[in-house]
Amino acid sequence: MIQKICDSEFPWCPADAKAGDFYKLRLKDLSPTQFAVGNAEIQVRAGRMRKKYKKDPAKLHDYLRTRPIPILVRGNKFYLVDHHHLASGLYLGLNETLGDELCVYVKVLGNGSRPLRRRSESRSGVRTAPSQFDVTLFRPPREGCRNQVATMAAMMT
Repeated sequence: MIQKICDSEFPWCPADAKAGDFYKLRLKDLSPTQFAVGNAEIQVRAGRMRKKYKKDPAKLHDYLRTRPIPILVRGNKFYLVDHHHLASGLYLGLNETLGDELCVYVKVLGNGSRPLRRRSESRSGVRTAPSQFDVTLFRPPREGCRNQVATMAAMMT
């Protein structure tokens, strides 16, 4: 008997989801952003998920609800930002049992589906990133860092 673990008042995640909102999403719709995950950790998580589901699907539902997976939305793609082991363990442990009914709760960190401003909308004529993206992440290195890199390069030659 298939028992759904995502029965809640949360709606399904749309392509135009707003940052900061909570939704539910089928696990198969998530796209990973991490190249590799530890197999031992995934095996342990898969065993825990199977055990929780067999004992009481409501407990697994509560467990997943208190651990929403952070995602980024871009068009109709949903990118997994964190909790890669949780998602992989859940998939490995319950995909055969639940199939397409396997879903998780997600929190949208950002939505890159909105296009960049048009040149006519920008005063400088340069396309700019949407305001929700923090451009301070791309600051150039401090002067001390440049000096260290130059010193190391000189030592290597």
